[in-house]
Amino acid sequence: MDKLIGAIHQYSGTSKEADLLLLKKLLEEPANKESLHKMGNLDDAFGLINPASHTVAYVILLDYLGVRSQAEQLKFAQYARMLVAECNPKHLLLVDRHYFSVCHKFASLFSTTAQALSGIRLLHAALVRFQSGFNPVDPGKLTPIHADLLQLCILARTYKFAVNNVLNTEISSVVDYENSEAFLRFFYYAGIVYTGLRNFPKAIANFRMVFSVPANAISAIALEAYKKYLLCSLIESGQVSGTKVAPNMVMRALRPLSAVYQEYVSVYSSHDTDNVHKYAMAHVEAFKKDRNFGLVKQSIAALYRHNVQRQTRTYVTLPLKDIADVVKLPGASAARSLIVRMVEDGQVRASINARDGMVSFSDDAEAYDTMASAQRLAGRIHDAAALDRALKAVDRDLLLDRRYIQRTQLSDAKGAAASINYVDDDDDMARAIALSTANV
Repeated sequence: MDKLIGAIHQYSGTSKEADLLLLKKLLEEPANKESLHKMGNLDDAFGLINPASHTVAYVILLDYLGVRSQAEQLKFAQYARMLVAECNPKHLLLVDRHYFSVCHKFASLFSTTAQALSGIRLLHAALVRFQSGFNPVDPGKLTPIHADLLQLCILARTYKFAVNNVLNTEISSVVDYENSEAFLRFFYYAGIVYTGLRNFPKAIANFRMVFSVPANAISAIALEAYKKYLLCSLIESGQVSGTKVAPNMVMRALRPLSAVYQEYVSVYSSHDTDNVHKYAMAHVEAFKKDRNFGLVKQSIAALYRHNVQRQTRTYVTLPLKDIADVVKLPGASAARSLIVRMVEDGQVRASINARDGMVSFSDDAEAYDTMASAQRLAGRIHDAAALDRALKAVDRDLLLDRRYIQRTQLSDAKGAAASINYVDDDDDMARAIALSTANV
């Protein structure tokens, strides 16, 4: 052991990449690896080295020793924090696989709902620290740490932190890593994050990425992603599409393994809420076992909205009672509440006449909720006001025009004369009627 410690100080002291690679090779030799495993405790291992000067050795030792007992959990977390805070980021690139393993063990240590929040900050710092080792710094480099960080965010339900600090960064490249499962986990967890935020289009895109990767065998992650992909597609659009991007061999294997979900999609396509309810309750245990019953309930609620949207493609106006009958809602009041929510969510363009209960659907797809639409609306108001001013100016000019005044006065005089003639004619008719009556 003393020889290993001496080698660590010798090779680390030069900070040359060739020497550090030799040290890495030395520590990875089976005999030395076994010796490190036999060390008494973490304090013995790290008492003679520090993460700033001996980053390579520190990472490898922490990976080998790990958490061998419950008593060492806090110690492991303490040394992991010291590593992230003080390590040399450029040296991390030489032992990236060991560093990823340390981060994964740390995430596993905090993978309970109660502790997940405590591990998120450090794991995010570990990710940033690793990416800073590249020249130039590459925040878009996808690593296995991403998946572990998203897992903790899901457990802690900090979805917005996951989006703002991980998912909003565009992926520019992927680290060279032999285990593809870590990257499948990343897209799977990303889909769950977006599902939690009800951003179903992005959830669908991430779930699709998981089972679109060519594979000789179907992984459990791909199967779970496919099941959630089907349900999220039903919630978002009422139908499933886009599976053609997946390899045919993968799809042929996925379909029989998800038979319950395939049949649910088939029943769902009938748009009959009663039948969908019956099928969901008949297979409730299967959905609950996969922890997907919440998505199933959301898809049933979405079916009512999809059925209302289907009416907008057929009718311009429709009574609330008829909508309730077609969509199979309890009554006009329930139909009104549903349409109001859909209008608020931007899912349909409609207005309700409170007096007669008629719903008028609109084809206008503009939500008028952006700065651009507000500017367009302001422009139209400005144009209308300008037209009003122009019309008033023309009217004023006509009223003051000499020829217009003369013609108006002449027309008024002729009208008055005609009225007199009409009165005379009426008097003559009255006298004629009176004479004829007297003769009788």
